[in-house]
Amino acid sequence: LSLLTTVILIPVYSFVLTATGVSNRGIWLTIMIVAGLLVFRLIMFWILAGAGNEPGVYMLKKHSDSAFILMMALTLPVYLLSICLAPDRQGVPAVYIAAVAALCLTVYFVICAKRILSSGFSHFFCFLYLCTLEILPIVVVVKILVS
Repeated sequence: LSLLTTVILIPVYSFVLTATGVSNRGIWLTIMIVAGLLVFRLIMFWILAGAGNEPGVYMLKKHSDSAFILMMALTLPVYLLSICLAPDRQGVPAVYIAAVAALCLTVYFVICAKRILSSGFSHFFCFLYLCTLEILPIVVVVKILVS
């Protein structure tokens, strides 16, 4: 992620998560959790790129950055619109956040699977990669934020 995008979107996304009640943690802890996920993903891509020096890793990182930027950027306008139009209904933005995240991440996971399989890796490796390095960290972060 670019530095400017990261500096702007992480606090905004964390604020929206906290304000809609998706995250029961405070705003600062939510910022640290979201930033921690992105730092973990950055380190993971550095390790993968250094281990194999595969150009496909850089493409996966580019798609990953795009998916997370899109996911974070699409939540703010709807949140602001819902606050202006119906300030007493907080459930709508939370459902929208979940739907946008699911849509963006599903598209990203399909792109990852196609890229991995086209590189000649097995379906087992693709499944293992997606579960351990893509889905598991996101599930852990969601569990921490929601509980």
